[in-house]
Amino acid sequence: MSDIIRFLEVLDRATQSGPFCEKKDWDRLIMNKIKENLKEHGLENTYTKEVLVNTDLGLADEFWKAGVDLALDVGMLCTNTERVIKFTASELKQALKSAPSEVVLGKGRDKVTFRNRLPEAA
Repeated sequence: MSDIIRFLEVLDRATQSGPFCEKKDWDRLIMNKIKENLKEHGLENTYTKEVLVNTDLGLADEFWKAGVDLALDVGMLCTNTERVIKFTASELKQALKSAPSEVVLGKGRDKVTFRNRLPEAA
């Protein structure tokens, strides 16, 4: 499927076919879903102030799985149209696979480059 067709499908979900959800309802929904998701994945109370950066790869993997499950369950809210955009697992996987390795925002003195990094990177 071409990128333009995928883009048009997502645009349709954001403007026409995605379920309507007011922002205040979304905020409540997402908080409840996050709590449920953390519990399902055994991730409740895994954060400590003493360990700011997780180095447990098993825990990192479980957080990744929990995040993917959450994204597939709730989708994303387009705040302009108050429509929920849902994605399939294959759409999400393809988007992550084709995501750029860096993004440049701003220009001149305000220019900032964001680069992806792997958990093993310093």
